Amino acid sequence: MNLQKLTRAEALQAGAKRYFTGQPCSKGHVAERLVSNFGCLECAAEKFKRYYQCNADALRARVAEWRLANNEDLNARRRHDRAAMGDEYRAARREEYSRNADRERRRVAAYRSANPEKVRASQSQWQQANRHMKAAAQGRRKAA
Repeated sequence: MNLQKLTRAEALQAGAKRYFTGQPCSKGHVAERLVSNFGCLECAAEKFKRYYQCNADALRARVAEWRLANNEDLNARRRHDRAAMGDEYRAARREEYSRNADRERRRVAAYRSANPEKVRASQSQWQQANRHMKAAAQGRRKAA
């Protein structure tokens, strides 16, 4: 571990949320501690894992319920926003895109020329993960 030793008082003064003394907790973990309750982060992680194992179904159900309620509201707002945007907004967005398109193309071209290995690796990784999309694109190209 390469953490800087810091007392709780120093962390409080600095406004930090965590501190590290280098001393083991009561369970033997040498880890950061929370300023708020002196708690060891390793112990807190273990406690949450135990809680999750005992209550996984209830937690999953609660999250699913929350997602359903919030996503319906979010999707309704998005539909309303798109309808309310109108042609003026869309025209303004198209104009902004066309103004910045050349600059963005130049930025991407500069990155590609400076990092050819990264780009090649990224493309290869994408193609491996999306073979169906790659095959569809090749089919469209051949058909054209």
